[in-house]
Amino acid sequence: MVSSKDASQLDMHDFPQMPAKLNSVGITESIKSYPEAGHYKQWVVPVGFEVQHAFEYWALVKKSVIAWLQAGVPSHSHVSTESP
Repeated sequence: MVSSKDASQLDMHDFPQMPAKLNSVGITESIKSYPEAGHYKQWVVPVGFEVQHAFEYWALVKKSVIAWLQAGVPSHSHVSTESP
């Protein structure tokens, strides 16, 4: 989770480094509506104009994150136990 209004100092100019690092070790972005092993998920959540610490945005994203995690990885997916 990252925000242009984050008081924890993780600025948007730092964000591209995160997916770049994930991609460099083989963890790619998911386009699925359910969790996929070895993938991450990005989406934009409008947060308004107030600057808050990232944890304070939890109330805005909680339902979406929990629903996405509860969707689970499909049983036909191979879940690797190897670390990248």
